[in-house]
Amino acid sequence: MKSVRITTLMFFAVWASAAIPVVAEDSPLPDALSVSVKTIGSVVMPVERDVEAKLVSPNDTPVSSELAARVVEIAADVGDQVNQGDVLARLDCRDFEVRLRQAKAGVATVKARIDAAAARVGAAESRVGAAQSRVDAAVSRVNAAVSRVKAAEAGVQAATARMQAVGTGINTAKSRVNTAKAQAAAAKARIPSAQAQFKLAQAELNRNRKLRNNKLVPVNALDQAQAAFDSAQSSLSAAQADFAAAQAAVSTANEEINTAGANLQAGKAEVASGKANVDTARAELGTSKAGVGSAKADLGTAKAEMEGSRADLLTVKTELGNALAQQEAAEVVVGRCQITAPFTGQVTQRQVQLGQLSSPGAPAFQLLQHRGLEVTARLSADEIRDQEQGEKVRFVAGGDGQELIVKRRAVVAQVASDSGTQEVRYTIQHEHQLPVGKTGRLRWQGKLPAISPDWLLRREDGLGLMLAVDGKAEFYRLEHAREGQPALVDLPADTLLIDANRFRVRNGQKIRIDE
Repeated sequence: MKSVRITTLMFFAVWASAAIPVVAEDSPLPDALSVSVKTIGSVVMPVERDVEAKLVSPNDTPVSSELAARVVEIAADVGDQVNQGDVLARLDCRDFEVRLRQAKAGVATVKARIDAAAARVGAAESRVGAAQSRVDAAVSRVNAAVSRVKAAEAGVQAATARMQAVGTGINTAKSRVNTAKAQAAAAKARIPSAQAQFKLAQAELNRNRKLRNNKLVPVNALDQAQAAFDSAQSSLSAAQADFAAAQAAVSTANEEINTAGANLQAGKAEVASGKANVDTARAELGTSKAGVGSAKADLGTAKAEMEGSRADLLTVKTELGNALAQQEAAEVVVGRCQITAPFTGQVTQRQVQLGQLSSPGAPAFQLLQHRGLEVTARLSADEIRDQEQGEKVRFVAGGDGQELIVKRRAVVAQVASDSGTQEVRYTIQHEHQLPVGKTGRLRWQGKLPAISPDWLLRREDGLGLMLAVDGKAEFYRLEHAREGQPALVDLPADTLLIDANRFRVRNGQKIRIDE
């Protein structure tokens, strides 16, 4: 049962055990009753409130085995302090350890297969690289052969053009020969006439010289004869020169024809050689194209081998995942061969025995966490509201009276149907050595106005106060009031509270207030 202490006066020392009168409300109302009144503000006061509380542990856990195996060692007993992860008991796990070794061997085998498959993939990739290089080289050879074919064809075209030019030169030289021969014939035909004119002019000159020496002809006659001689001599020399020039031109033209003929033969040989080079280059091109086809076929084969090797590698890697999962499962099972402490605490019970066959889920130890304890108490809604406005909250341990400062952590959102209270949890703000389950009182200095339990009346619908309202008595129910405890009130300070005859007056009865 909850209790409270008044900070100013100890005015309800025996209220907790006093009975509160109950008045029936179904009989006829008597005449107006003489009463006295007081204002609510004159009787309420702040009080130090306290409720029952106790220390609870965050965890009080049954620790169980997760395997069906025989217990071969007890590593902790009742009263032992253990840390999180400490071994409490060991189980016979030889069968599970064998399975673990088998799983590890399976993993090692699959890893070896992965290494072999990876090596095959690497070799296939190398072959692909080599085949690609051969393809690239063959393509380069094809390109080079194409260039050579084009170069040879260009050489044939150039040689043909040169040969055609030589033929044109021969024809031109032949024309010059014919022209020179015609000129030589014409010049040769002029020579006899020129020679005859020269001889005639020479004889005439000689005759005129003799006549002049004898002074038989005038000087001008000799001069005319001399001019005629010079002209005939010039004509003869010109005809002879034209003939010699024409013969030289014929010789030159014939030489050009001979040279051009030689060049023509050389050009024909060059054209033939160029055509042979074209044929050779085309043959090389065909060979190179065949090499490209062969290299591409090798590349396709190498790529197929590489893809096959990669597929094998993926398959083996999938097997590795399965093998690792089996190994992990076996490791988990072997890890359960030890019953370990899930948190730091104290062993309070041991249900398992040495040599016993443990059952999964059956409690083997009871482990109590004795650090990080909390205080739990049940408070009414008014007390929760009052505590929110109050000063520091203290837990006073029963027996030795040790006080611990606590801080409210949570209010459980569930109201008990029997008491109308809610569980409230508190964290302890400093170190202590109090054990789990230690009971005591939760105390705080209230700030909300409270009224002494002396003023509380019980009517059929609960505890409350009898108020004076408009010449009548009116029962005002206090929702969270408890017998023997001060009750929080939220009425205005000038509310009139019936004092004298408050136990006699009935709800709704007329009253007369004595001054």
